[in-house]
Amino acid sequence: MKGLEKPAAFRDVWFVLSALVAAAAYVALPFLQPTGENWGRGWNLVAFWLYSAPLVGVAGLVMIWRLSRVSAAAGVAAWLLPVAAFAYPLVAYLVIRSK
Repeated sequence: MKGLEKPAAFRDVWFVLSALVAAAAYVALPFLQPTGENWGRGWNLVAFWLYSAPLVGVAGLVMIWRLSRVSAAAGVAAWLLPVAAFAYPLVAYLVIRSK
């Protein structure tokens, strides 16, 4: 049953938690709606971006830190997750701008 084992990165608790933080931020993006009245309309989107972008960036750093510990055993998919985390601020900005 060697072929069914998880890669080493996905057995690491910190890596999985960081990946879940980044995934939750991506999942929340389509559900954001601008609220407020007049000049204040949409500030909740800006606040979400200001709070979530650094959080996901830190999650990406944690993922890289944990991947450096299991570097040889990590698969390609494990290395794509930090890339997605670092792309989040730009993706979130474009989604929020389109709303």
